[in-house]
Amino acid sequence: LMLAIPASAVLIYRFVARRQMRELRLKVDLELEKEREIGRAKDEFIAGLSHELRTPLTSIYGFAEILTDGGAEDRATAVEVSQIIANEAAEMTRMVDDLLAVARLESTGLQIELSPTQVTDVVESAILPFERAGLKIKKAGVDAIVSTDAARLRHVLINLISNAARHGGPNIGVEVSTGDGVVDIEVCDDGEGVPDDRLER
Repeated sequence: LMLAIPASAVLIYRFVARRQMRELRLKVDLELEKEREIGRAKDEFIAGLSHELRTPLTSIYGFAEILTDGGAEDRATAVEVSQIIANEAAEMTRMVDDLLAVARLESTGLQIELSPTQVTDVVESAILPFERAGLKIKKAGVDAIVSTDAARLRHVLINLISNAARHGGPNIGVEVSTGDGVVDIEVCDDGEGVPDDRLER
């Protein structure tokens, strides 16, 4: 009996230790798979963005050549070409901001600094570069003060407006509404929407 009690304690300990090891392995495997998924998503994002950067770069280069070669003889054409260059440069800035945000996530994490923010000021700030490039954006709704990170909110709005301009219909709008202590900012266009095969992404 004296030998049986320590032997059974050892067996129980081994059983518990094995189970804990299995659980630990499973947890580590799940965390590794999650990290791999994040890595794959990041790689896809960077690859896609790098590919997208070529389009505005090509455009800027081509239109800058027109200006330097004297291809825009009259002032109206020169202004139009300059607007296109400014628009493409703004688009590139947006993409570079996205890349920097991803880099910050990897190194230090994204710092969110909340402060009382006038929503219309952020909306106007996000819309301004597009309007300067000749894009007409309809603004509607109410004003509100919210606790948010104004720079991050502006970044999100610029991305949404840019997507609407590139992939949506010609009529783009930004509307601010309030209700039940919540402020909604909606960016809309009259395009066909996201195709079914890409909806999940």
